[in-house]
Amino acid sequence: MLKILVILALIGLMPIAESAFATASNGINDFLREQQAAS
Repeated sequence: MLKILVILALIGLMPIAESAFATASNGINDFLREQQAAS
């Protein structure tokens, strides 16, 4: 029973983690672009 709850929790958190990761990688890409433009 506990395993099922853990798996459901992970599935529920995956979209949140994915959107956070996408936001972070977009921020890093923007930062790198600004650094290249400044140099």
